[in-house]
Formats: sequence, structure tokens, C-alpha cells
Amino acid sequence: MTTTPLATPAETCCSAGSARPWPTASARRIRRGLSERSPSLHHHLANVASLAQAVSRKHGLPEVDVEWIRIAAELHDVGKMAIPDTILNKPGPLSNDEWAVMKRHTVIGERIIRSSRSVASMAPAARLVRSSHERYDGTGYPDGLCAGEIDVGASIIAVCDAYDAMRSDRVYHKARSHEDAIAELRRCAGTQFDPAVVELFCSTIERDDRTQNPTPTGGKQ
Repeated sequence: MTTTPLATPAETCCSAGSARPWPTASARRIRRGLSERSPSLHHHLANVASLAQAVSRKHGLPEVDVEWIRIAAELHDVGKMAIPDTILNKPGPLSNDEWAVMKRHTVIGERIIRSSRSVASMAPAARLVRSSHERYDGTGYPDGLCAGEIDVGASIIAVCDAYDAMRSDRVYHKARSHEDAIAELRRCAGTQFDPAVVELFCSTIERDDRTQNPTPTGGKQ
């Protein structure tokens, strides 16, 4: 597995000299608001955070970066608090106008995190949340970043998010098996996802330990 897009210092989520993250109170306040707005989404974020932490450690990132990635994964969909339920829970495809609204959630999430009391301390998490729906081929949002322009932490969160979404019942699809989810990640490697991150994820998740009846989580990606 090539490590070029993963190991470049400029692409890690913490710049040189950044402090160890201790934004627990700020993150807890944000998570509490999200849990009250959408308990099922809160469950999804906890799963993604656990996966992202494991993958980051498997890659050998510094522990400070692992912690920032975990925090950002827990908060990456916090901007969906501002998206109408009629869009989040729509059983069918979204219209172009609805997608335009949905795509705002990463920027809204970044804004929510940056507006916390510990603005400076939460900045690395805010950057990762903004980029968590970018795509390797440059067709993601909100900034159209591609390949090595995307922070490794954001790339890890994107893969973990997609896996957990596929493994969970949603209003618009039934949960897929572990094998099907892994196959879909590999099919989308090089377009939606960083191929190196996908293989790192697959090597981390060697067997499916999840429940056979995943908790319904609802909501669009």
C-alpha cells in the first residue's frame, strides 16, 4: 500500500506544534445538542468515531492526530442539525435543490464547532468536519478538493462514515452485509475514496464484529 497521500506531514490534521486536544467540554456540549435533535444520528457518529480511531491508530498516526480525528468523526455530521427533517429523512432521491441544501451541512458543522467557547482549541476538528465529504476525484463538497489535497483525517472519516451508513438501516435503504459494504468501498476506491485509506480500513476491520441487527439511523449522507 502506498503511503504517500497518508504520510505527508502537511496533510495531517494537526500542524507542527499544535497542542494536544482537550476540547472535551466543547465537544460534549455539541454532542448533547445533536443527541437531543437526532438520537439515531448520535449513535451513528459514535460508531464512526470508534472506527476512525482504530484506523488512525492502525496507520500509525501520532496519538494527538488520532484524538483529533476521533473528535471530528464524532462531530462530522453536526451540521445536519440545521437541515430540515423532510430532506434528512426523505425515502427517495433528493432533488437538485434539496441536494444543494444538504451539501451545506459540512460548512454549517464547521461554523458550529468554530463558534464553541474553545474556538482555537477546536480548529483542527472544524477543518476535518468541513472536508469530511470531499471525494478523491474532486467531485465532493464543499471545496472540490481532490486526492492529496484532502486531509488524511477527513479521508479516514469519509470511509468510516460510508461503511457505517451501509451497515445500518436507513429510511432509503436496508442495512448491507459486511462483505457487501467492503466490496462497495473497494469499488469506489480511486473515485469517491482514497484507495490507500480504503485498504487501510479493510486491513483494520478484518472481521465484522457488529450486531446482526444494526440500529436504524435514518438520514441522508
